[in-house]
Amino acid sequence: MLLLVEVRSLIKQLPTDSSPALVRLLRVYSAKKNLQELAADSDLELSQIFKLVCHLVYWAKATVIYPLCEHNVYALSPNAPTSIKSHLVDEFNKAFPDYNLTEILSEFSFPSQFDEHQKVIDGRHRKSEMVKIVIWLLKHRLLIQLHDYLYLKPSYCEITTSADGKRVVELNEAGKEQLAAVADTNSVAAFSDLIKYFDGTRHIEDIMYFQDINRCQVATIVDRFLPMLYKIQLADPATSYYAKV
Repeated sequence: MLLLVEVRSLIKQLPTDSSPALVRLLRVYSAKKNLQELAADSDLELSQIFKLVCHLVYWAKATVIYPLCEHNVYALSPNAPTSIKSHLVDEFNKAFPDYNLTEILSEFSFPSQFDEHQKVIDGRHRKSEMVKIVIWLLKHRLLIQLHDYLYLKPSYCEITTSADGKRVVELNEAGKEQLAAVADTNSVAAFSDLIKYFDGTRHIEDIMYFQDINRCQVATIVDRFLPMLYKIQLADPATSYYAKV
C-alpha cells in the first residue's frame, strides 16, 4: 500500500468517531511493508487490514503497490508527462530542491533495479533520499514496477485446460528427459513444484507469496533451470490498474 497523502495530515482529517483500527494501521504504515507486516505491527487481523486498505483506496487516500525493496524494478510510465513545463516540475523542485525532475526521470528510461539508483545517490545523500524520491514518483504515477514472468519453453512443455477452465502446464517427454539428466534431486523437486507457475500468468513475487519462499530461493531455482525458461519483464495488471497505465 502507498498512501497518497501524509500520514499526519490524514490522521488529523479523520472524524472523532473513526475506527481506532485505522489509526493503528496509519501509525505503523510504511511503503516498505507488505500487508502481512502491517497486520502484525498494528496487531490487527489480516482480513481487517484488507478492509481498511480498500477503504483508503476507495476514498483516494491510498493506492496499491508492491512494498518498496532493493530488488524492485522500476521504469518510466508510458503516461508520464515529460515536458519541462509540466506542473509536476515545480512540485518536485519544492519537495527535492537539490534534484531535477527531468534528470531523475531520465534515469528510469530503461528498467533497472531500485538498488542501482540508490548506489548513484549514496555519494551525496543517504539512501533514504532516493526512497523518498521514488515514493513521490509513484504517488504521481510517473513510474511503473516491472516483474519477472516465467514461461516454460514450448519445447519442454505442453499446456492443457483443466475441467474448470484453468491452464495446466506439464512437462513433455523432452522436459522430463532434461530433468532426469540433473543429478541434484532436491533442485529437481523444487523446480517441479514451481512448474505450475511457468505459464506466464504469475511473476516471481506471486510465486514467493503462494509458495511461502523467499526471493533468493526462487532465484536459485530459476537460475539453475534457466535454459528451460523464458523470462519476460511486464507490469502486473492489478497494480497497473491503480497506476492508470
